[in-house]
Amino acid sequence: MSPVVRPTRHSIICEAAPNKKADSAAKRARQAKKRRVYNKARKSEVKNRMKKEYELDGIEWTKVDFEDHQECLDLFEKKPIGLISLLDGDSNFPKATDLTFANKLKQHLSGNPCFKGEKGGAFGICHYAGEISF
Repeated sequence: MSPVVRPTRHSIICEAAPNKKADSAAKRARQAKKRRVYNKARKSEVKNRMKKEYELDGIEWTKVDFEDHQECLDLFEKKPIGLISLLDGDSNFPKATDLTFANKLKQHLSGNPCFKGEKGGAFGICHYAGEISF
């Protein structure tokens, strides 16, 4: 009779683990897409319901169109090359100066239409309120 070989925890190989990450990332992407579609439909539904209620109550209203300010938001918040990320990185560098920071801004943010380059030691950002110098 041959001896029974019991697997040890080191002898068990799990091949599903590498694919699990890819599957979960794809699953999260599908779920995010579903949420965006649902939220968009929900907002439309709420707007239509409010419009009907206003009409029933005799309230006059006009539709307000809002501009998309995503480019301006990306200018500040996008990682790793947003203004805040660049400032955070530069502030941790001991030999950083205003000039090195301004150069980094020009180098990384010049492609954003909201960034208005350096003007006399300052840079400008154009957003809904107009152009602001910093």
